[in-house]
Amino acid sequence: MAAARFRAPLQAAHDREQAPRPLFAKRHRMHHRDPRNIPLVFVPLPVLAGFFVLLAAVGGLGFPDHRLGLTAFATMTTFLLGYEWSHYLIHSPYVPRTAAFRAVWRAHTLHHYKNEQYWFGVTNPVADYVLRTHPAKNAVPTSPTARTLGVDDELTLLTAPA
Repeated sequence: MAAARFRAPLQAAHDREQAPRPLFAKRHRMHHRDPRNIPLVFVPLPVLAGFFVLLAAVGGLGFPDHRLGLTAFATMTTFLLGYEWSHYLIHSPYVPRTAAFRAVWRAHTLHHYKNEQYWFGVTNPVADYVLRTHPAKNAVPTSPTARTLGVDDELTLLTAPA
């Protein structure tokens, strides 16, 4: 029961009615519709800029020493860029060479093509295991909305500005 409570925000990100950031939510739906479209893999620049402002604020205001703040900013920026790079590799023609990255690649592919309510991890599966969103492939039904996220009007989705 506790895992379901923590899983709810992850599932809400896929629900267009509950998405807090319209630009990000729309791009995310477009990304699910066309997972191989590389420009849609990346976080939109305005959203990314907002993340960097937030990271700078946390780094600048959240630490008593500016050196610690810069270290925190650099660390968080590295994690964010690592997320973007990993997500890019998963959706590109790149074939993972290591078993660990193949497992992440496989799980994220299941998220896009099998069921959007599972396998959220992009850089590693730890949170998915903790939140019980990393089941065996055959333990989960194929979702009819994995590619659409419940948005049926493809023309409106694809022609409206992102």
